[in-house]
Amino acid sequence: MEESRIDKIVRRVDDLPPLPTTFMKIVELSRKPNASMKDLVDVISMDQAMVMRILRVCNSPFYGLRSEITSVAHGASYLGFSAIQGIAAAQATSGILNKKVDGYQLDGGELYKHSVATALGARIIAEKRYRALKDTAFTGGLLHDVGKLILAQFVSEEFEKIIEAVEKEQISFNEAEQKVLGFDHTELGEKIAAKWKLADNLRIAIRYHHNPSLCKNDGQIAHIVHVADAISMMLGIGAGTDGLNYVFHKESLDVCGLDEKGMEEVTEKLISELEDALRSFSS
Repeated sequence: MEESRIDKIVRRVDDLPPLPTTFMKIVELSRKPNASMKDLVDVISMDQAMVMRILRVCNSPFYGLRSEITSVAHGASYLGFSAIQGIAAAQATSGILNKKVDGYQLDGGELYKHSVATALGARIIAEKRYRALKDTAFTGGLLHDVGKLILAQFVSEEFEKIIEAVEKEQISFNEAEQKVLGFDHTELGEKIAAKWKLADNLRIAIRYHHNPSLCKNDGQIAHIVHVADAISMMLGIGAGTDGLNYVFHKESLDVCGLDEKGMEEVTEKLISELEDALRSFSS
């Protein structure tokens, strides 16, 4: 059977700089039900850059802890496994997400700023109804657009046709991707997430953050990320061409437990905390 275009692109991802080994080990640990906090600390302790990043973020205004965190073990036990994975994901992806993404008309750093804003928004939203998922929601928001970066590198010659379809047919950007390429950045992102062995709810969030109503299982993160993504777009944070004709699914508000006032509260909190988050998670 002939290899599909999307699978060819996924195979070529090996040509890109690999994600840090420590992050991949943390992802592997997260999939083991018997993994302990000691296992996590042992992995992190072998990576001095990760140690420094975790201590810096733990002691940053983003978490607002009252006492100083002086060791990885202390930080991990205080914040928990999911939060540490989110910090590791931020370090692992900051380099690639900070690149210029020509096809989406995003200058260097804009995709990362949009990703952090969406991650922060997802965390704020999750705290209202799905508090146990707040750190996973953060990671989902951070990684939701990873497919954009990969797609822009391998099909850049087709973006003119995609933008033309958006403008002429008044369709969303991912619908135009489907029309021109036969797939969109969310499908590619899901395949990359599977290649990286990310948890199922993160993979689902990446795949369905534009169409969360299509989720059959584990869809809470997808709905949360969808709303957070829409808020970031509305604020003009790294919208680029993908912000054109953005389709918002109102049923996500019900899943997230948000009404108009709740959306305003999330937006205000996102605006007030974004600069601290960007400072905390930037390299």
